[in-house]
Amino acid sequence: MSVTELRNQLSQDLRTAMKTRDKVAVSLLRTLMATLDNAEAVAVDHASLPKVPTTERHEVPRKELTSDEIRQLLGRELAERQRAHDEYLALGLADEVTRLETEIELITHYL
Repeated sequence: MSVTELRNQLSQDLRTAMKTRDKVAVSLLRTLMATLDNAEAVAVDHASLPKVPTTERHEVPRKELTSDEIRQLLGRELAERQRAHDEYLALGLADEVTRLETEIELITHYL
């Protein structure tokens, strides 16, 4: 799946989650979209930035993510939640365990 396809799917699913007031899905989908945005960011050359603050918008180049990079990003998000799930389970925090199970299921859907 390309980054554009994934972003479109995430946006569509976010709209649906917002309509159904699914707070867990809304939060996760926004997080995944931000993760993609951050991964596409390229290093900024500070020498090329304006010295005086300006109200002009400056477009910056974005990195094009490969399918493998997308899978790695989603895999890291999944692994992070699985670790947290195991920790919360050991602590007996049922609400957090349930939330993380939902998030894990949603992330797995995109892999």
